[in-house]
Amino acid sequence: QGRPAADFGTVVEAPSPSQIACCTPLIAACPDAMREFVLPFKPEELLAQPGDGNKLWAQDLPPVDEWSMQEASKALDKLVGRVLSSGGRDIAADESFSLIFALLQSWPRLEDATRPRVVELLVDAARRLSGEASKLKKASAKQKDKDSAKDLRNAARVAVFFLKWAAERVLKQAPDAVLAGRGRGKGSRRGGANDADKEAALEEAKEAQRALERSRCSVLGELTSLISKDAMPSLWMGDQAWQQVGQYVSDAGFAALDSADALKHRETRQLALRCVAEPLLQEGHQHSNLLVSTVSKLMHGLRGGEGGALFAADVLLLTHMTPLPRLFLVDLPSHCNAGELSSQHAFQRSLAAFLVAVTERLPHVVLANISILLPLLDVDCYPIRSAIVESISGLLAAEGKKLPSGAHAAPAVVVDAEAAAEGVEAAETGGQAEEPAEAAAPAAAAQGDAPAYFSIANSTKKDLLDTLLTRSLDKSVWVRYRVLHSLVGLATNPRVAALPRDQWSRVLEIATRRMQDSASTTRKASMQLVRALIEHHPYGPALQGSGDERTKAQQLLQEVAVRFQKLQAEEAADAERAIAESEGRAAPGGEEEEEEGTEEQPSKRRRFKGKTVTDQTVANDVERILAEDGSGDAEDKQLERERQREALRRMRDCYTQ
Repeated sequence: QGRPAADFGTVVEAPSPSQIACCTPLIAACPDAMREFVLPFKPEELLAQPGDGNKLWAQDLPPVDEWSMQEASKALDKLVGRVLSSGGRDIAADESFSLIFALLQSWPRLEDATRPRVVELLVDAARRLSGEASKLKKASAKQKDKDSAKDLRNAARVAVFFLKWAAERVLKQAPDAVLAGRGRGKGSRRGGANDADKEAALEEAKEAQRALERSRCSVLGELTSLISKDAMPSLWMGDQAWQQVGQYVSDAGFAALDSADALKHRETRQLALRCVAEPLLQEGHQHSNLLVSTVSKLMHGLRGGEGGALFAADVLLLTHMTPLPRLFLVDLPSHCNAGELSSQHAFQRSLAAFLVAVTERLPHVVLANISILLPLLDVDCYPIRSAIVESISGLLAAEGKKLPSGAHAAPAVVVDAEAAAEGVEAAETGGQAEEPAEAAAPAAAAQGDAPAYFSIANSTKKDLLDTLLTRSLDKSVWVRYRVLHSLVGLATNPRVAALPRDQWSRVLEIATRRMQDSASTTRKASMQLVRALIEHHPYGPALQGSGDERTKAQQLLQEVAVRFQKLQAEEAADAERAIAESEGRAAPGGEEEEEEGTEEQPSKRRRFKGKTVTDQTVANDVERILAEDGSGDAEDKQLERERQREALRRMRDCYTQ
């Protein structure tokens, strides 16, 4: 109206009616300009007014602690209406931001019915922001507005901040105590006065537990969706605060480690793992700070509780295509010094469980970094050495195992049992057992969608086995026991020949020496290993499954009996021939029988070809033993027969003891 301003001493001109009419729609659509929101390190930082007046902060907090149930419900109803009308953007307005901040700040003192409503409000706002991002992406280039994308990104940052805070609240929230079952007193009988009340309280506590789990899953799920669902990845592209957003989402997943009850719920655990992994899987962003913080928090999780080991292994499995697994394995030995491990027994057990779990899930990653882990065998901590021994055994037994999707490894072919049985003799020579896999590798590699299988080079396998056998002389009885137990698993592995055939005699020698160990557990393990070696040794069963050792022994005894009868028949024929020569007449059928005998030899060979593989193997064994005992001089038939009879007698005695 042309009056001087109070503080500036200038004259302010009144706007014209046309200017007011032009600006009225804009004022109605946006009653107050959206302030820029910067993610804080702690929520308490937002209580102080920032130096820049354009920053969003928690100002004029409403006294929610003094509100009644009706007043809180009324305020939430108004907030829900504003969120619905603005597509979720209203949570970044001053009034709405202060109200939600006050509700989360006084979370422990809120009514039980108010907490789920706050969670549902934040989840619904996050879903609407994702929908708005999809609409913005589908719009044409002319309709897109940089300010609209900036405001939407700013509101998404506010949603991430509130959802992360709410996730920490619901994960730390303890479930209602479930009443114990009936006791043994006088009032414990069925049908008592308090039974109905106890059953009702029990059902109410179970329903509260289910509601709490639903709240946890919805909060963690929407946090993951805010960075990975639909058009949200493109919305965050180019945002300088991306690593802070990813850090917030990751911190919400790590908050589950502080709640043993939350990790027991399968869906909550899976969503927490996704919160940790999804920020690292987003392409086109810088992950340097996020990788460093994730490694540090995974290591802190190993020091925390029992579920930290499997949680860390599953995180590495989900992020096996990122640098995180190698960075974590490289950082691991720096925390395994004697001074740090001696005072943290829980960390020792957790670290050992992690090494075994990550070897089972990612054998190719562990094998690629085995040079970093092998020095841990020199650490004066037997759980770590035992875990390394078990990891080496797991690598040897994992050959031919299918790797996770996207893993880069040389394709291999798993040989079935029949093919393995046919190639036993080839495997004894060494170096020829992998020919089928090597021959099939180019064909498998030619297929782009062919899955990758874990494989180990022969030289690497030999070095790992030597390291494993060397640990049979470890100073700790538990490490020696673990070595023998691992060798039992390798010898009895039906899927792959994890223990090379040329090493069986060496392993047997180690097992017999460990029978004199000072510890009873090691002696028992050594006897189990000897039994496994005898039961599964590669020379026991006949080829192609034609019979077991007992059947082979019976056939060999029958062959020995036939040879004895043949020698007796030859002696009788020689005696008749000698008598006939002394009387001056030819023996009946003398030369003719010899000629026929010489002619029957090819027919006998043809008859061998018609027999089973087991019979031929037994006959060849007898012939080989008789040839080894021969002197090479067969001029005296009587001496030759005596020698063969003695060799056959030894074979019979050997198999009848």
